[in-house]
Amino acid sequence: MADQFGSIQRIMARQKTSAQAGEFGAFSHRGGLGPLRRALYSILTAAQGIWIKCNERALRIRTLPSDKSSLSAAVWDSKASTAAMRPSARHADSDEYLAPNYWYVYKMARILNPDAGDVFYDIGSGMGRILCVMALTKVGKCVGIELSEELCRISRWNASRVRGRKAPIEIACLDAAVANVSEGTIYYLYNPFGALTLRDVLENVRKSLIEFPRGIKIVYYNSVHESVFESCDWLEKFDSFNTLTRRRVTFWRNRS
Repeated sequence: MADQFGSIQRIMARQKTSAQAGEFGAFSHRGGLGPLRRALYSILTAAQGIWIKCNERALRIRTLPSDKSSLSAAVWDSKASTAAMRPSARHADSDEYLAPNYWYVYKMARILNPDAGDVFYDIGSGMGRILCVMALTKVGKCVGIELSEELCRISRWNASRVRGRKAPIEIACLDAAVANVSEGTIYYLYNPFGALTLRDVLENVRKSLIEFPRGIKIVYYNSVHESVFESCDWLEKFDSFNTLTRRRVTFWRNRS
């Protein structure tokens, strides 16, 4: 069977314009929209929907925030859902669920270039889009940390369905501030929480390096609290790019 990840990349590379349109949502906020801009925005919005559907259909998953309600009802397990199983957050700073454009997911995967020795952690994993894409690569294992029990159920459902999966996917319903992430070598965060939880997560990673020395990389998508990373003298930034909506994506690693 052809490499699924490579196949998707080749197909979607032909639709780069559509991919970029998926990050064009802030276009409408850059001043008022004249007739020409409104028409262009409508076209790009339609292209965004097509681009996302092509990827979701190719992977056989559903990770759009608008699908959350219908999927939650479909995968509901009343026996597994108890108040005792729902973790509480140390800090009340969780942000809303957002999923990055597939084009940038593939771009991040190329920059990271994981191998079988890597364990990929998505901290604030939502409905599992990043996990499902990274599981198509040569990475050894993918792990999602998510506070919402509802999103954990959906991401497990997606993980069980994703077409072409090579690596196992595990989902843990935990507060990121206290989660054990010592197994990871690559970490991804789409600004899932505020600075308080972010500091705790980075401190947990730092402590794990003392106990289990290793090289690690961290991707911070929509780097709102980049100053928290900059305050960590054990980290250095090695790459970055901006999306069309001016979301900053930064790449960090521990200093040798």
